[in-house]
Amino acid sequence: MTEFDDDLDPLAPPPYGGNEPEEEAIDESDGGFSDREGIVRLWSEHGRLTKVRLSPVWFHKVPDAAALEARFREALMLSTLQLAAPPEPGAAPEEPELPREVRERLRDLPALSRRSLVLFDRVGRDLDARHAAALAATRETEPGAPARGRSKGVTVILNGDGGAERIMFDPKWLDDAQVGSICTHIMLAAERAYARHDEVERPPSGLDELAQERDVLRTALLTMLKPRDSRP
Repeated sequence: MTEFDDDLDPLAPPPYGGNEPEEEAIDESDGGFSDREGIVRLWSEHGRLTKVRLSPVWFHKVPDAAALEARFREALMLSTLQLAAPPEPGAAPEEPELPREVRERLRDLPALSRRSLVLFDRVGRDLDARHAAALAATRETEPGAPARGRSKGVTVILNGDGGAERIMFDPKWLDDAQVGSICTHIMLAAERAYARHDEVERPPSGLDELAQERDVLRTALLTMLKPRDSRP
């Protein structure tokens, strides 16, 4: 018969010594974002968390909940900067994704001329003015409280755009939580925060429609710069 130790806490962090878990190597090409020490690593898609990983020896390197929160803030900031990164210098501009029927109509446009350049400039200025007005109207809208979600001892707070901005931990819960449980409840809290963010009704700003107009204008200009026999 197996004997059980009544004093053993199954949720306690592993003790120092020979059975200590090993540090996991980080694959920099896996698309994730880490803090400076590689204690946390997260993955996101379109600004939303899709996976979180925490070093199995994090408790040896991070003294408390506040310090772990700071590590997650570092990784979240890096992921945000990556999303907002400008294109590489000298890189060819990417053509916008447009419906096939729109591209087929643009294919028959004439070659670019001085007159068409004047028209493009006029339409572009009009778009800029309408975009500025729509953006100003959006900024005048009273911003609501940032959406947040909670699961067990984890709280995820979003920014106004719906991206994860901060991950907070209840210190007492964190003391007894295992790595797998921490990562699981981060994702559960994030999903609840995203659901609350998506429930909020926001007045249409017209920015999406203006972006589509700009895409059509840009594609038309790029098309007219190409010879007819080389147009897609």
